[in-house]
Amino acid sequence: MQINHKDGNKLNNKLSNLEIVTNKENTQHGYDHCLYHSITPISVDVYTKDMEYICTCKSIRSCAKRFNINRKRLSGIIFNNRNNNTDYIFIVDESLKDKGQTTIESIAA
Repeated sequence: MQINHKDGNKLNNKLSNLEIVTNKENTQHGYDHCLYHSITPISVDVYTKDMEYICTCKSIRSCAKRFNINRKRLSGIIFNNRNNNTDYIFIVDESLKDKGQTTIESIAA
């Protein structure tokens, strides 16, 4: 279960703005209320830990699917320097790091 901010603003924590929902319901709410703004797909170059090139994936979503990694976890590795305990190194063009998917909630946070 998750807490959904009905108006999409994580800073508005009034009880009347909060509801308990499933992950699926929370995600659907985001799509239904245009809270997700996918600006452009970001290609991901994938390498072994020895820096041997494997491939370039056309998007984070396709890369996550191909390498069986949770998409949000992969985004965390790429954008937030989260611990990467996979067998791969993921590299995106630094100039594109601020052009990926954002949500109104993530902007407010």
